Amino acid sequence: MFLIFDPVHTINNVYNNFQRHKVFQCPSLAHNLPDGCLVDFNHVVALYTHESLKKAHKLSPATLNPRSTEKTSVKLAMSVFCESTRDAL
Repeated sequence: MFLIFDPVHTINNVYNNFQRHKVFQCPSLAHNLPDGCLVDFNHVVALYTHESLKKAHKLSPATLNPRSTEKTSVKLAMSVFCESTRDAL
């Protein structure tokens, strides 16, 4: 029920867990991801340091190292999962 009615809270939870644990492992799915996938938060950090603001223009220092009050920001969470960051990776 929580996932259906509160997508904003869900995306913040995914972002906070991804930022804290640094690795997100997707399970294998028969038709979409037969081998699963592994996503590393350090790749996002490296993208920001190397590319700066060229391709992943929504990334910021607050996105990579949020303060405790910034961890509730949907804008920061969405900047990690936006299309420009995905395409730059």
